[in-house]
Amino acid sequence: MLLSVRNKVRWRTGLLLAVSVVMIAAVACGDDSDDTPVSTTAPAPTATAEPTAASEPTATQEPTATSVPAAPEPDVTNGETLFVAQGCSSCHSTGTDTVVGPGLSGLSERAGNRVDGKTDVEYVTQSIRSPNAFVVPDFFPDLMPTTFSSSMTEVEIADVVAYLLQLP
Repeated sequence: MLLSVRNKVRWRTGLLLAVSVVMIAAVACGDDSDDTPVSTTAPAPTATAEPTAASEPTATQEPTATSVPAAPEPDVTNGETLFVAQGCSSCHSTGTDTVVGPGLSGLSERAGNRVDGKTDVEYVTQSIRSPNAFVVPDFFPDLMPTTFSSSMTEVEIADVVAYLLQLP
């Protein structure tokens, strides 16, 4: 009888410890800031009309389609800064160690094969925006915050993705 009481105490203690670790991890990975994301891109310049001295009317040109400026190259250094600032490093190591989430070393080698039809960039981007869309085997859903789409701009997410995919 004494042995079964000890086992129950150990089991309850283990369960309490596991629940506590998960709760601490969830709080550590959460983002409780009220900061509004600030875009890092400058506004596009606008053209202003110059007054002409000619007294004759001039023909106006039909508006032409303007090309959309290419997205800026991702900034790996900014991605590393955001990885820490957004709390990602609280749950993910940049090595092979598992913290709460998987270690991210070698992600570029694995990411392109996780979901059929998705490139490594698409997969990692989706994992940041919608972390429950695909959960890595042996990990639990609903642990990663789902707020990164609202707390980071598209450029910032691209920077984090570029940083993660260059990890050795």
